[in-house]
Amino acid sequence: MAHSDNTAEIFTGRAREALRAGNYLLCYDLVDQAQQLGVQTRRLQYLSLLALANAGSTEFAWRRYGELGLSEEEIDEDWLALKGRLLKDLALAGASRDDFRASAMAYLSAFRQTGGYFTAINAATMFLLAGDTDTSHQLAREVLALAAGTIPADDTDHYFLQVSEAEAALLLGDTARCRNSLRAADAQARGNFSARSRTCQQLRLICRHLGIDDQFSGLLRLPALFYIDRAAAEIPVVFGADRTAPAVSGLDAAQCEGARVHAAVLQPADLCAAEYFMARGARLSLLLPTARKQLIERWQHSFGPGWAMRLARCLEQAGEVTATQGFLDEEQDWAGSHVAAMAQGLARLAAQRLGSVCRRVELAPAGNPPGYWLRVDEDGGTAQLPPQSPATQRPDAQRRFVGLIFADIAGFRRLQDEEMPRFWSRVMGSVSQVIGRHGDKVLFRHTWGDAINVVTEDAATAAEIAVAIQACIDEVRRNESGMLREIELRLAVHFAPAFAGHDPVENVPNYYGSQLSFTARIEPVTPPGMIFVTESFAARLALETPERFTAEYAGEVELAKRFGKYRLFSLHSVERRRNARLQLAGGTDAAAKLPKSA
Repeated sequence: MAHSDNTAEIFTGRAREALRAGNYLLCYDLVDQAQQLGVQTRRLQYLSLLALANAGSTEFAWRRYGELGLSEEEIDEDWLALKGRLLKDLALAGASRDDFRASAMAYLSAFRQTGGYFTAINAATMFLLAGDTDTSHQLAREVLALAAGTIPADDTDHYFLQVSEAEAALLLGDTARCRNSLRAADAQARGNFSARSRTCQQLRLICRHLGIDDQFSGLLRLPALFYIDRAAAEIPVVFGADRTAPAVSGLDAAQCEGARVHAAVLQPADLCAAEYFMARGARLSLLLPTARKQLIERWQHSFGPGWAMRLARCLEQAGEVTATQGFLDEEQDWAGSHVAAMAQGLARLAAQRLGSVCRRVELAPAGNPPGYWLRVDEDGGTAQLPPQSPATQRPDAQRRFVGLIFADIAGFRRLQDEEMPRFWSRVMGSVSQVIGRHGDKVLFRHTWGDAINVVTEDAATAAEIAVAIQACIDEVRRNESGMLREIELRLAVHFAPAFAGHDPVENVPNYYGSQLSFTARIEPVTPPGMIFVTESFAARLALETPERFTAEYAGEVELAKRFGKYRLFSLHSVERRRNARLQLAGGTDAAAKLPKSA
């Protein structure tokens, strides 16, 4: 079916918009939709690969880049910068100086084509990591000369110009100029915290490589991060819906401006705390124990119309609202403890992503007059995990939290019969060994054809299994021949309540419930070679084992079979990245800046 150039322009515009908003998964999905309609352009392919790289699927993006077969006349600055970016990320994952040099050469080629300072500074840093200090210094001096003669087009361009100058000065050892440029940059792009975070990571990368203290990244202000800890006893509703002002300790209004606050909303005191931060310019991420409409109706019945109206207004004004799912009507206390823990976990994830720290806001009853306190201190590190099971169980079925894994082998249908025995022994045999190493932590396992379903006792075990299975597939791709070299794995992981029961057909213990179907709908929208996890899983993992895994926001996308739109994260092993850093002379992983044309 033929489509007009206008159709390609529409998809390109929507994909670029999703990319700029940080919704990498939606960008990838839009390009995939366009391709299914027969709309395929080099610009759409470029945006798809950039989205994959930003979501953490570097190896898959690099393979796709090579398969495109770009001609010399097609390789412009954006494509060269993307090549440099992919090689840089591969180098950081595998600690290869050759990859750093290849990345540097790609950035250098882009710079020689266009004379842009952006590709020049990336080339300079890559040459430093490749061990070529002389070339790094030469390029850094060129960046400073370019910066002196460049008039920024807007606030964002001004920011990138100043931080590029700061990075070049740091490479040359001019720490005073680096600090001055960062102070100037801090006045620009105040709301672009993603860009600021990437700059801070880049500065830390250089400092560690040079063996100097990081006195620079702290000059770029990042938002304060808070989570409201409501682990204290329930706060009675002893004041009316007109009561708003809490008693506050350890916090001033200036700290709230632009802050990011994660909070569970279970009762009026939670709402008052959220409103306190919102009135002072904070952005709220609110978590609900049930669907929005249902919660408002419950508040109408339990607390009256005044509180219900205030709740509805606050939810409309919040930056993000997430309603948990999978809980029964009689499990609202259990659901409440779950979303309270999620608030802490998501705040820690945000702190990890921004290279910052999160602070705890204790919500506690006040004395006389009756009310509540907000007491602020540092996050003590203690995870407030909810009970594994509800306080009261149904007589006909047991309920508990579980880790849920669904995996699918992309490319399985292309395998020939003569390859099937090797697939079962080499691929499924390796997967079986991975699962078997976790003993009683694995509650259930099942496979049908090329699909795998695993249920685990906790989120940490699910993460370990998912990462190890992905490594098995990577090894198969490297060492096997024929179509086995082409297979890819899509992995989806969730943490949610489920029923523990008995399968009357297969006559074995089984786990079932709506959340297994939900997890199965994530797998089809997962790009091959990636592990996508839910917000619930990412938050839980940040509480169970924050030092072993990272979950990076990938975007919000419509799930398969119209299951709704949800926020998803890509899962990565910290150990793999740490090993890569140890192999480098002080290196650390860092996300490259986006090409400005993206």
